Amino acid sequence: MTHTQHWDSYRAAYPDMGYDDVSAFHDWVWKNYPNQHHHSPEMMDLFFAGLFTRTLVLEIGGWTGEAAARQLAAYPDIKAWINFEICRGAVLRPVTTDPRYRPVWPEHWVWNTIAPTVDVAVLSHVIEHVSDKQLPHLLRWIADSRARHLYIESPINEDGQDWMGDNSAHVLTLGWGRVIDLLESFGYQVMKREIAPSGHPVLFVAQ
Repeated sequence: MTHTQHWDSYRAAYPDMGYDDVSAFHDWVWKNYPNQHHHSPEMMDLFFAGLFTRTLVLEIGGWTGEAAARQLAAYPDIKAWINFEICRGAVLRPVTTDPRYRPVWPEHWVWNTIAPTVDVAVLSHVIEHVSDKQLPHLLRWIADSRARHLYIESPINEDGQDWMGDNSAHVLTLGWGRVIDLLESFGYQVMKREIAPSGHPVLFVAQ
């Protein structure tokens, strides 16, 4: 089986996979493709520099904490940064020893847990890894956290995509138009839309 066929097989199986199955798959990704540092530092710097309140930060899918390490070093007013990460290998090997950083491997999909109360939520290269049916649950959970500011970065396009033939674990077929509609349904508005140096779209979102 080629690399592309392996990823396509994952996408085909995803609708029938449970949380433990997806978590185990990401452990396989950790062993075979550990370099998953895909956030854009420059864009995140710009986002955090514009915040007046950033005391408590919630991150989804922050891998080994690269984004957290950079922002925690820049902002002593951040009191806690919680990273909910589905890959246990990444959780166990953080790149930062900052005591404010807390990596968490949830035992269930995060939207089936109690959301912590935070000021900021970071979703960098995350939404493309959940299904169309799962995304509303994730965004509702973020809204339940009372996060007022969201950083969202993703390689999705405007009208949607199927990802077949792509060497990735991406499964979301919704495009930015529908994602923004969902954000607005939870009381969020896009305040800024940028293109990262990587070419990936970035949204600065506020409530």
